[in-house]
This record gives sequence, C-alpha cells and structure tokens, in this order.
Amino acid sequence: MASMFAVGHLDVSAALQSQDAPHLWEPVRGLDACESCTTLQKVRRQACVTQLKRYFEETGCLVTLGFNPGSGDVSFTLKPQVGNADTVPETVRGAVALGMLGLLRSSDTTDVDPNACLDLWTASTLTAFIDRRYNAASSAVTVVVKAYEDCVAPSAATFSSKTAKHKAIRYSPSFRLLDEGAGVGSVVDLAVAELWHRIRSSNYVPARALYEALTPRLRELLLSGFQGVLDRFCTDLDRPCGVYLIGEPGTGKSSFVEVFSAALEVVVTKYLASTQKVAVVKVPLNAVTQETLKKQALIKGLSDHSIERIVEQTLCQGHLVLLHLEENPEDTESQLCLNAVVESILGKLAKRYPGYETNIITFCTSNHPMAPALTQRYGTPVPIAAPGLDERERWMERQLAIACPNVDIHVDGFPQTPDMRHLVQWCLSLSHHLRLAALVGTPAGGHADPHATRYVKVRKTAEASGSWSVEGVSGDVLLRLETPADSLFCYNAEGVGDEAAAVAAQIDCVLEMTKVGLLSPAVVVIRGGEADARCQRLKALVNERAASFFAKVVSTDIRLLEKCDAKKVFGEAHEIRGGLFKFIDDHTCANSPTSFSHVVVTATVSEAGQFILRELLEQGEKSRTHRLAVAKAGCLFVLVLQDPEDAITPQVYSRAHLLL
Repeated sequence: MASMFAVGHLDVSAALQSQDAPHLWEPVRGLDACESCTTLQKVRRQACVTQLKRYFEETGCLVTLGFNPGSGDVSFTLKPQVGNADTVPETVRGAVALGMLGLLRSSDTTDVDPNACLDLWTASTLTAFIDRRYNAASSAVTVVVKAYEDCVAPSAATFSSKTAKHKAIRYSPSFRLLDEGAGVGSVVDLAVAELWHRIRSSNYVPARALYEALTPRLRELLLSGFQGVLDRFCTDLDRPCGVYLIGEPGTGKSSFVEVFSAALEVVVTKYLASTQKVAVVKVPLNAVTQETLKKQALIKGLSDHSIERIVEQTLCQGHLVLLHLEENPEDTESQLCLNAVVESILGKLAKRYPGYETNIITFCTSNHPMAPALTQRYGTPVPIAAPGLDERERWMERQLAIACPNVDIHVDGFPQTPDMRHLVQWCLSLSHHLRLAALVGTPAGGHADPHATRYVKVRKTAEASGSWSVEGVSGDVLLRLETPADSLFCYNAEGVGDEAAAVAAQIDCVLEMTKVGLLSPAVVVIRGGEADARCQRLKALVNERAASFFAKVVSTDIRLLEKCDAKKVFGEAHEIRGGLFKFIDDHTCANSPTSFSHVVVTATVSEAGQFILRELLEQGEKSRTHRLAVAKAGCLFVLVLQDPEDAITPQVYSRAHLLL
C-alpha cells in the first residue's frame, strides 16, 4: 500500500507539537449508543456519527458510513476522489487525519509519524480505531471507530468474548517499509538476519547446524505473528514452537538461549510490534522430581512458586514467553515424566488463553539424547557443537581484546579444548595476571598512560603444555604462568618451588579473582573421598585462606548425596525461598540486613549431588529458577567428592576452575 496524499504547504509536524494540539478536534461523545442501534439509518442520525463524518471529510476523501448490527461496530471508508489522487487537504486537521490513516506521503521535508497523529486524534476526540483495512483495488481505507474508554492498548491480550474491551490499533515499526512496497516476508527476513547478527555481535559463535535448523522455524514463527501495518503480534502456528538443543558440556546451549531471547525481543520490537516483550521462564529440571514439579504445577492463585502462574503473567499481556527447560535428564522415563507435567501446564494455559498458546516457545537443553516420544513437541533435536579451531581462536582474540583493550596481545598457540567454559577461564585468568603485572595501559617505556597500547606475546613453552610465558617487545619474559593438570586456569608460577606452594598459589589466584569480581562464582573441586586425610587438609586449607583473604565472609556446609537432597538446595515445594538458595540470597542480596561480601559453600557431593548443583555452579551474576534469582558475586563453592571412586561429572568438570 502506497501513501497517496501530499501535505503541501501544511506544517503537520508543527501542529503535532503545538500546545493546542490536544484540542484540535472537539470530543466525540455517545458513540457507545450506536451499539444498540439496529439499522444503518438509525446510526446515521446519531450526532456523534455526523461529527465523525465531518472530521473525515476534511481529508478531501469521499466518506462512506458502515455499520455491523451484529457487533455494533461503526466504520468509515475513505476513498480518494476520482482523478484527484494527489489532492492536498485544505486544513491541518485534514492533514493530521490523513496521517492517522497512514495515507500521508513522505517527502524530503515531511515524514509524519502516523502513531503521533493517532495519539493526537485520540486525545482530542476521545475515540480510537480498533481495525483498519486497505483495499488496494480502490485505494480505499476502512476504519472501525470505538469510544476510547472501551479500548485497551494494542499490546494487550484479549481472551474472553465476555470482555467489553477492544484493542486500539497502532502502526507497526515497519509501516514505512511496507508503505514503500516491501512485502511482509521481506520485513521478516530483515528481522531474522538482524537477530543472527546480534547474536554474533554478543560474541557468541552459532554453529552452522544451529543456524540452518532454527532459521526456518524462526521465520515461520515471526511470519505467523506479524500483523503487517498494524502494531500487533500474536502467533498463529499449527502447534507451539519447541526446540531441543543437545550438546556436550561447555558448548554454549544455555548461553545461546540467553542471547537468543535478548536478540529476539530487540528485533521484534524494532520491526514487528513496538511494545512486544520476550520473557524467559527458566526451569532447571535437575532441581525437581516429577512429584515436585506436579506440586508446583498445582499451586493456585498468585503464588510466585507456580510455573504456570509465572508463564501466565507474561502470556496474559499477549507477550512472548520463552520456557527454558534446562538439564533434561538422561533416562527416558524421567524425560517422559517431567515432560508430561510440562505438557499439562501448557495445556491449561492453552485453554485459558485460546489463540495465544503458540506465543510460548519451549527450549529444552540437555547433554543427553531426546526420548523419541518427545519428537511431537520438539521436532528433530538440534545439535550444538563448539566452533571450529579457527573460529575458537578468533573468538578468544575478541575475548582478550574486550578484557584488555589497551594491550596488543599476540598468542602463539591457543589452547585447543572444545570446552568454551575452559577457554573463558583461560582468557579471564590471563587478563587478570596482565592487570596485576601492570601491563594493561602501561607503554613499553614504563610510563603510566591509560590510553597507550602495550605489546605482549603469549607463548606456550616447550617444556610443558600447561606452561605459558608472557613476553614483551624485545622478547624479555614478563610473566611465567602455569595451568594445573585438567584445567586451563592460569596462575603465576614465579617463585613456586614445590607442590604445596603450587597448590597455595592456585587457591590464592581463584580467591583473588573472586574478590575482584571476575568469577561469579568460583568453583573448587577436591577429589579423593571425604575420609581421605589429604582431602580434609585441602578442604581446611581452602576455607582458612578464604577466611583470611576476604574481609567479610560467611560459610556453610551441605551434604548432597541423593536426588531427594535437591530440597536442601532449592527448598521445599511450598517455599518461595528455601534451602541453599535462601542462604545465599540472605547474604549476597544488596538489600539484605545480613549481607556479607563473600559466601563460602562447602558441599560433600556424590554424582547426584553434582547434578543438583549445576545451576548454581554456572558462571553468571545470578542463578535463576522460574520463581527467584540469587546473586552469586563473591561466592566460592568447594565441592568434596564423597567417595574415592567418585568421578567428576563432565558438567561439573566444565564449570570447575580448580581441581585438587
């Protein structure tokens, strides 16, 4: 649809900004009385209808009144006069009315926002449009008019036929693109392309398989919800969108969900619907059993413990919900049981909010294959793998450039692990030691200058694969760093003569980085079994050094040996805040009267206990469940493996900074 009128000498922009703008038209009252009329003739005799018709005629268009006796809707069709398609309206009111109808032609000097014209019309006349249709064959526009008091915002969701409220229209952010001839599909393609660009710009490297698998689903989702020139978004898919992401620990599954949701909200509001939001509801499946999840699903009322209620808070406003089911378990029976509860929750929401059930996008992330029976919900699982070696090296170069903006770092031999968490550890710890050595922002001459660039070369030494030297321009060795066995966490090896000194240096490095906020949280794992004397000495050493290192510290001990011990971490089913989450929140929340600067959690764990703690061990300022979030800045987790035969799970190994 192309704009058909120019505004000529009329300064519409000035009219919109005038102090008298809200009084451009007289209020139109009594429009709701038309709903009780039974014929068009009776509607035509209403004073409010005559008043509206006069306002529309100021546009220079031919105006035809319409009426739907069934719904009581009053409509006006505006059609350009034959052979007079470029008629200039004679009054500012006529020009603003054309603007609110989306019929003004943009020029080099005039680009009137149709939404600003709509706002002015509503403020003056106290009426709003609930529908707008354009007939390309006749170049006519039809609008349905209602009293503004009977309308709700365009973004609001309406679910019941019993409600007296109607949605007032606004024009979509892409109105001008569509007005200039772009198709709906072209706008969606722009949105999809920008979404992937934003994901890459956040320093996330999406695998080709991920891009190819999600792009068609994403395009289908956005196309189904895009309402063209109107600022509305409501998906209309045959079934809700579900994605099953599978990959090894540290390949970026949860990170992708995080960056995807942020990028999705940006592009939807930029191109499709300006007020649309994307809310993430995260349910760590390692935190619940089927029984616990059922209890949470059955909670009624306004409880913040109910998964159903948290999803509903966003869905009832017509927004998008991204339901993130994290850590889907390995065995098929558990997968099916948990999924059955989730399906029950979604089924209830679909009945309560018909037409909006496909506004819920489900992401399930796991290290394990999907049960075949879940194919109907998720389709084909989408594999996530670490980027290739070249991409990983470029990614680390960007990480180091962000961490050390004034240092020109050349790396001779990057670490080659595919675990992205370990690569983050290496980059963070390396940049930390460069800061401690005063290399960041210090030029070669030694004169402090925050804007100067310092050249350093990081080289893997020939003596050991876990040894690194940091060299200056002339090749002089500035630092000698070591990474412990089974880790890529760098510590300063200068002056370290024996194993005891090395362990102390490693612990101090972890504590130091926790203190300055680079680790949130820090994770230390002690192997050998809780009864082992060496294990006990190491546990005592870590706690002693933490107590002396931090100015304020509070600590707790916890045993997590069985699945049922999950309540010790997440609380009982009836608690909003409970267990270890409550303990941490009490001491890290800035508003808490018992806030401490650092928290040390010593946990004796089995394999089941490691699984339960996975969410809290994840790097990030906060750990979230569907109902609460706790700050983890300044937290140190010391995991003691209960049995000498216990192995570190791949998930905890990926998250650990130090293995002792």
